[in-house]
Amino acid sequence: MFSRQNEIDSLKRLLLVSKDTVYIKILTDICWRYRNINSDSAEKYGKEALRLAEKANKPYLITLANQYLGVIAQSKGKYAESLEYYYKVIELAEKYNYTERLGYLYQSMGRMNQQQGNYEQAIKYTQQSIVIFKKLNHQLGLSYCYLTLGEVYTKIRDYPKAMNFYQQSLSLRQKMNSKEGVGAVYSLIGETLLQQGKYEEALESLRKAETIFLSLQDIRGQITVFNRMARVYTFQKKWENALAYSKKSEQLAQQTGITEIIKDVYTNIIDIYVGKNDYVNAYHYQRMLSEYKDSLLDREKEEKNQEIQAKYQTDKRLQDIELLKAENQNQRIIIYLSFVIAFLLLITGIVFYFNIQQRKRHNEQLLFQKKQIQDTNDKLAQLNKDILAQNVSITQQKEEQEKINHFKDKLFSIISHDLRNPLASLKGALELLNADFLSAQEKNNLIDRLSNDLQATSYLLDNLLNWTRTQMQGLKIDKTEVNLSSIIEENFNLFRPQAENKKISLQSNIPADIYVTADVEMTKLIVRNLIHNAIKYTSFMGTVRVNAFLIDDYVITAVQDTGRGMTKQEQDKLFGIEHFSKQGTSNEKGSGLGLLLVKDFVEKNNGTIWVESIENEGSTFSFTLPRVYKGGHSS
Repeated sequence: MFSRQNEIDSLKRLLLVSKDTVYIKILTDICWRYRNINSDSAEKYGKEALRLAEKANKPYLITLANQYLGVIAQSKGKYAESLEYYYKVIELAEKYNYTERLGYLYQSMGRMNQQQGNYEQAIKYTQQSIVIFKKLNHQLGLSYCYLTLGEVYTKIRDYPKAMNFYQQSLSLRQKMNSKEGVGAVYSLIGETLLQQGKYEEALESLRKAETIFLSLQDIRGQITVFNRMARVYTFQKKWENALAYSKKSEQLAQQTGITEIIKDVYTNIIDIYVGKNDYVNAYHYQRMLSEYKDSLLDREKEEKNQEIQAKYQTDKRLQDIELLKAENQNQRIIIYLSFVIAFLLLITGIVFYFNIQQRKRHNEQLLFQKKQIQDTNDKLAQLNKDILAQNVSITQQKEEQEKINHFKDKLFSIISHDLRNPLASLKGALELLNADFLSAQEKNNLIDRLSNDLQATSYLLDNLLNWTRTQMQGLKIDKTEVNLSSIIEENFNLFRPQAENKKISLQSNIPADIYVTADVEMTKLIVRNLIHNAIKYTSFMGTVRVNAFLIDDYVITAVQDTGRGMTKQEQDKLFGIEHFSKQGTSNEKGSGLGLLLVKDFVEKNNGTIWVESIENEGSTFSFTLPRVYKGGHSS
C-alpha cells in the first residue's frame, strides 16, 4: 500500500515535466492530498494553484482551488475565511454549470453547520447535496454526504440513524477501494460507540482506523483516532494507556501545526491526571488550556463577525441561484416566443421574395453571363487545387521514400554488425570444437559462451522482428485489461537463470489487483526488455526491483537496478533515432534496439517513458499506462 506522502512525492516529480493546465491540476492534487498531513503545506499549494489558474483564466481550476482552500480553512476552524472561498465557488459553479462542484459545496456547508451545532441547517444542506449526487450517480459525493449525516445524528444522540448512514458510507467507500475514506468511517463509528458506552466495540473500530491512517501517513486522522482511543481508555480508567495515546495526539498536533483539536486533547489529559490523582500535572495542563483559549478568544470574536457577514452573503447567493433558475424558465419562454415571431417573419420574407422575382426577369441574361464567368473562375480555382494536391503528394512520396531508405540502412547495419559478428564467432567456435584442440574444461567454457551468444542473438532477432513489423506498419494493437503483477512474475521466471548466474535478487512490489489498458504482447515485450537490461547492467550480488504507483488515471511502473548507471550524455542517447548500446557487467552484448521498441510500444498504448540514473549507483526506467479501475473509482 502506498502512503499519501509517496503519492505527493510522485506528483512533485511530475511537476518537473509538466506545464500549463496540467501543472495547475497537479498543484490542486498535491493540495488535496496534503490536507490531512500538513494543512499549512496544503494551503500553500492551493493558493499557488489559485494564483496560476486566475492568471491563465481557467474557470474550472479556479473553482476547484477555491473549493479545496475552503475545505482546508474549514478544517482549521476558520469558518469566515472558508465561507469567502465558498462564495467564489457559488459564483463560478452557477455561471459555468459546474453541477458536481455545487454538490460538494452543499456537502461542505452541511458539514460546517454540523461543526457549529446548527443541525437542522446541516441536514438541509446535505440533503440538497444528495439530490445532486444521485442525479449524477456520483458515488464518492454520496459517501461524503452519508458521513456528514452520521455525524449530525451522533451529535443529537440518534445513534441508530447515525450508524445506518455510517454503514451506507462505508459500503460505498469499500466498493471504491478508498482506504482513507474507510478509515474515516471506522473512526467516526468508534466515536458513536464510545458515546453509547460500548467501549470494547469502540476500540475495535478505532484500531481499524488506526491501522489505515498509519499506513497512509494520514496525520490528521492519526491525531483524531489517538484522541478518541485515549477517551475510551479514560472511561475504562486505564490511565497509562489513555495518557500514552493523548501524548501521541498532542505531539503530532504540535509537530505538524494541526492545532485546531488541541483543546480536546488538553481537556482529556487533564481528566487523566485528575483520575491518577496527579494534580500537579493536571494544573499544568489546565494553565496550558487556559492560555490556548485566551489566544483563540480574540480571533474567534473577529472570525465570528466575519462569519456572520460571509454566511449572510453565501445564503443570499444560494437564494439568488434559485431565483435565477426561475428567471431562466421565463427566459426560455421569451426565447420560444421570439422563435415563433422570427418564423412568421421568415414566411413573410419568402412571400415578398417570390413577388419581387417577377420584377427581375429582365435581368436573367445578365445573370447568365455572370454565371459563365463564375464557372470559368471555378475551373481555374479547381485546377490550382489539383496542382497543389499533386505537389503535396510528391512531397509525401519523397518523405516516405526517405523513411524507407533510412529503415533499410538501419536494418542492413544491424544485420551486418549485430548479427554477422555472433554468427562469425559461432562459426569459429564450431571449427575449434571440430578440430578437437581443446581440453574438456575449455570445451565446457566455450559451450557456455556459445549458449550465451545464441541466447543474445535469439533475443536480438525477436526485437529485430518486432521492430521491422512496426516500421512496415504491420503490427496490430489489441488493447485489453492486463494484470501487471502476472506480467512481471512471468518475466522474472524467464530471466531467473541469468539472474541466478550473477546472484542478482529479483523483487516485485506490485499488488495483484493493479490492471492497465494495453496490448498484452506489447506489455510483455516492454517489461521483458526493461528487466533484461536491468539484469544485464547489474553487477554480481545486485538487486532488480519493480514498483508501481497509482496516479489519477495512470499506473507508473518503475524498473530499478543497482547497476553501473549512466552519464547524462548516455541518457540523452537512449531514446534517439540512432540505437545506442554498451556491454553488460558480464560483457553481455546488445544492439540498443530493445529500448527503441519499448518507447514505440509504450507510446502506441497511450503512455510515456523516462529514465533516472546515477553513474555507479543504478538506473530506474519508468513508464505509464492507462489505469483500469476495479470495483469503482478510487478517491
